[in-house]
Amino acid sequence: MILDYSQALNQLVIDHKELLTVIAVPLLAYTITVLSQRAASERASKERALEREVAAESRKSERELSRRLKLAEFRQAWIDGLREDLAALAAITVNPAAQGNSDIREANQAYARVVMRLNPLEEGAQLLLSAMNSLNLTKQEDPGELQTAFVRIGQNYLKLEWDALKNELREIDYLERTQ
Repeated sequence: MILDYSQALNQLVIDHKELLTVIAVPLLAYTITVLSQRAASERASKERALEREVAAESRKSERELSRRLKLAEFRQAWIDGLREDLAALAAITVNPAAQGNSDIREANQAYARVVMRLNPLEEGAQLLLSAMNSLNLTKQEDPGELQTAFVRIGQNYLKLEWDALKNELREIDYLERTQ
């Protein structure tokens, strides 16, 4: 049966080869062209979707990098302000007996700015606040050890914050290099 069918088909092709050439070749060419265009269109669509995805990921990374840089700038300004206020407090406590009302007012303002900057739940901030509270400018003639301890604790706290900033900057640098 299959053999009969293939012989009949072969005979049909032999009898009508000119007709088949005129009809079948263009039909085959058209079919191949349509299938090729469809495949190319699908590839182009997938490539555009991939490009949009890559662009969106790039924008997201750039926003994250920008956010981290801004936070690092804020942290640096926070550290600088804290350092200035701690230095003002330390300078005023060197000779509390020679203080005038303006010095006491400046000390109180610096103290308030420091207190408002610190997170009272952090251990380092608690130590710094305790050292600041032990410096009572109106009752001590020679703060000596208390003033030295205050400066040392302030330096340690600033060093911790500076190290945190450096770590953030390293992360930012890594993000920039991996983009």
